[in-house]
Amino acid sequence: RTCDANGKLSATCSGEILPKSADQCAGKDDDCDGDVDDGCGLAVQKLPNPKNDRQFGVRVAADGDTLAISAPGVDDANFKSSQPSVHIYSRSKAGSYTLVDEVKPITAPKTFNFFGSALALNDDFGLLVVGAEDDDTEASGAGAVHVYKLQKKDGQFGLMANHYSDKPVKDGH
Repeated sequence: RTCDANGKLSATCSGEILPKSADQCAGKDDDCDGDVDDGCGLAVQKLPNPKNDRQFGVRVAADGDTLAISAPGVDDANFKSSQPSVHIYSRSKAGSYTLVDEVKPITAPKTFNFFGSALALNDDFGLLVVGAEDDDTEASGAGAVHVYKLQKKDGQFGLMANHYSDKPVKDGH
């Protein structure tokens, strides 16, 4: 601010730089309110090639600029299994999410196994952990955990390890 001819402080600032009217969703605090990309929100994500009821979104994990959304694969009320999957999205600097990978079990399950019933994601280490609570590879309904590692060569998640339980709990859960 400057003083006028009478020595009074003027009401306006001289040479002030005002913020833009809203955040531009560019990974910085465009509107100078202390929050980066506030008000940008997330775009609605839709399942690519949706089928009846694949339970897209039953589990979600997010870390850094990576978002994982499971679709365990239930097609109908009879619990017939379709190909379960976990969809991996990457956030751009503008704040929008783009599908970059679709992680599936190495072999299609013979029965509905809840692949994607639990998710954990670590963006720093490029790890995705997917639970399949009713996997029956070792015993009926015993469950499994699949660990995937982000491959630098193609940016896709590749299977790193499978962990199977051979002792199902009561009622298969």
